[in-house]
Amino acid sequence: MEECYQAEDYIKMNDMLAKIGNSYKSVYDKYNKIGSLYRTVHDYQESAVQYARAIKEGKLQPHVLEFTMDRLFEVLKECQDLEDNGFVYDEEAFSNTAESVLKDVLLLTDDEIRSGMDLQKADKPDYTKLCEISAERMRGGSR
Repeated sequence: MEECYQAEDYIKMNDMLAKIGNSYKSVYDKYNKIGSLYRTVHDYQESAVQYARAIKEGKLQPHVLEFTMDRLFEVLKECQDLEDNGFVYDEEAFSNTAESVLKDVLLLTDDEIRSGMDLQKADKPDYTKLCEISAERMRGGSR
């Protein structure tokens, strides 16, 4: 559907929509998901910066990063799922922003981000180690 939209082939797009039961809900769901991704990335980008500052100053413990990490890894997973399902509408921008926060604010490496993505697949991911690594780097350690 998105390919038709991007190619401005609205006739084919409308034909496809006509074949999908409750198609307007599907379209709404897609753009609602994009709006949700934007809000999540924006909110957790801000919280990551605030937590990083407080951890660096010794005011907070590493465990406070866990929910923020979980949400950022969830955004990466959702973006990948959308891409796999053929939705190509700014998922890359949200994915890049989430990854940038994980790297630039929470100071995780590419390997650690991949590890977090693997953890995301669990029913109850445990990011304790990643939080500790992140906090140590924020405080000036090299780990």
